[in-house]
Amino acid sequence: MASDILVEPELKGLTPKQLLALAKKERELTDCLSRVKPVNRIEEKEVEGLVPRWIPKGEITLLAGDGGIGKTSIWCRILSEITRGEPCFLQKDDTSRRATGSASFSAARTASAGG
Repeated sequence: MASDILVEPELKGLTPKQLLALAKKERELTDCLSRVKPVNRIEEKEVEGLVPRWIPKGEITLLAGDGGIGKTSIWCRILSEITRGEPCFLQKDDTSRRATGSASFSAARTASAGG
């Protein structure tokens, strides 16, 4: 008998359609969680650096800070050194590299919170 089925109190009153949707979400969540790994099970990989320890090669790098402190000047200097194959001022050693010949830089100005 249907009345003999035990139902969690929070599920009582739901329509069959609502119960099916809830079951689907639970399966999706279970599937998603089955792909999550604890940090101690993730294998570390050596990242090739455009500027070792500072800027990873082939990745997006964000430089953020208050306006007027020199972020654009820093990026322009880094790009200048990289494209000419010179050691970057961020590196402690004098490692030179092959000149890249081209680089991309994008900047955005946002409205200040104060006005």
